[in-house]
Amino acid sequence: MLERGWRAYRDRDVIVLGVDIQDKDEAARKFIRDFSLTFPNAPDPSGKVSSTTGCTAYRRRSSSTARAPSA
Repeated sequence: MLERGWRAYRDRDVIVLGVDIQDKDEAARKFIRDFSLTFPNAPDPSGKVSSTTGCTAYRRRSSSTARAPSA
């Protein structure tokens, strides 16, 4: 969903930035490769970015168990 949004709106000054707050470096790179992500991604090993911006980690679930995160 983020990749589609990035591709649709990147020429309209919309920026999508992935912040890795959970995975180790190789796992994060694999995720980026597996999903062919082209928007910028950066690690946050200390958790500083996520704690100051309120980012939350969401793991992709299988379609049979997928549900929207609660607010």
